[in-house]
Amino acid sequence: MTFRRLLVLLVLAVVAGCGGDNDDGSQRTTRAADEPCPQGTPQLGVRDVLPKPPAGMALLRVRKDQIAQAGAAFKSGFGDKMRSLRLAVVAPSGREVGTGVGVLNLTVRADDEPPPVTSATRQQLTIAGRDGVLRTAPGGGPARASASVGKCGVVVINGPDEASVRRVAAAVRQPE
Repeated sequence: MTFRRLLVLLVLAVVAGCGGDNDDGSQRTTRAADEPCPQGTPQLGVRDVLPKPPAGMALLRVRKDQIAQAGAAFKSGFGDKMRSLRLAVVAPSGREVGTGVGVLNLTVRADDEPPPVTSATRQQLTIAGRDGVLRTAPGGGPARASASVGKCGVVVINGPDEASVRRVAAAVRQPE
């Protein structure tokens, strides 16, 4: 599987995950007024939140054109609240296929945003000391997790299975 195909799977899974589970959006919690990010808030990269991949794994780059393609998909969901998207792949050393890690840099604060209400396929998961959410496919298969990082960022992890996502999530840290 190529990086391009993995990235497309990451984007499709994340975009599809914005709904699903017969979710009409009514159970999502949002703040009445979005608080802007403090002026001068730095944009985070994947290495800012994942300085060291799990043992036996490597952090691989994603081509700029693929990041732009994924960014366009996220932009359709986040609109002008999205500043940038940084992507990488965590894969076993010597391999090109692995678990996608994205950092969404937002124009609004994300650090006090509660995770969405969980369902049968969604579970709470602590990522970098913050409440996040883990979504698994019914009966196993692909999984995705997300949580806020820093003041104005969200980390999104998408992998082939729950164990892979949990392994990468355990390595994510709050930026210094």
